[in-house]
Amino acid sequence: MLTVLSLPFVCGCAAIYIYRLLGMDQAVLAGLILLVFGLLSSMVMVLFVEQREVALAASSVVLVQALALVVILLPSLSWMPLEHLPLLAVVAGATIIHYRSVQLPVLRPRPLLLRSVMVVLLLPLGLALAEAMFLGYRFFENFHIGRSTIMMIPIMAVWGYLEEVLFRGIALRSSLPLLGRWRAILFSASLGAVFMLFWGSLPYAFFAFFLGIVMGVLYLRSHSLMFVGTVHALTDTWMVVALLLLGVAG
Repeated sequence: MLTVLSLPFVCGCAAIYIYRLLGMDQAVLAGLILLVFGLLSSMVMVLFVEQREVALAASSVVLVQALALVVILLPSLSWMPLEHLPLLAVVAGATIIHYRSVQLPVLRPRPLLLRSVMVVLLLPLGLALAEAMFLGYRFFENFHIGRSTIMMIPIMAVWGYLEEVLFRGIALRSSLPLLGRWRAILFSASLGAVFMLFWGSLPYAFFAFFLGIVMGVLYLRSHSLMFVGTVHALTDTWMVVALLLLGVAG
């Protein structure tokens, strides 16, 4: 059921990816129609379905599709960091509203051991290397090195935390009662990967899926959004640092 419910979201994001790839204006219109249809369908499921597990999981699909529409409708600004600030504010506000209005399943906290600290310090380096491999080590052809790139470091760190709140803290957690452990991990990772298509990079979407699986496993082992958020934020931060170094070197 969740697969069918998420299909308009997947197709809508794919249409936006086609627009970014080929510049087809019709793809934007198709993407908007699909996302609106998917959003309305998911809202109907949340409001009228009797099975609480289905409604709970559908609520996360509503949230992600609504944010996807916001991404499309937000105006493009000339300075790159400013384009992300409204999105960060909207994502933060939407996730807070969801947390306050939806009763999510309880996860018992687990103590973080010394090895968890090592994971936080070392895993982001490995993930950043994997991300570089997915992007082909050609950072400087996609980004301009300068003031705007340096400003992306704190923004990417914040976005890493928000991604974990949205896709692990809400999407994964809300779908656990319906899907179980591994299918919930794959579901939340898939939502995150499809969402990344808005930035026009299919390789990064594949990496986001891989990263989502890793973060999902870590989240269900640690039950700590701060833990997985820190790993994700450090991964993105190391990527921007690598972008700067390789960009200057290029």
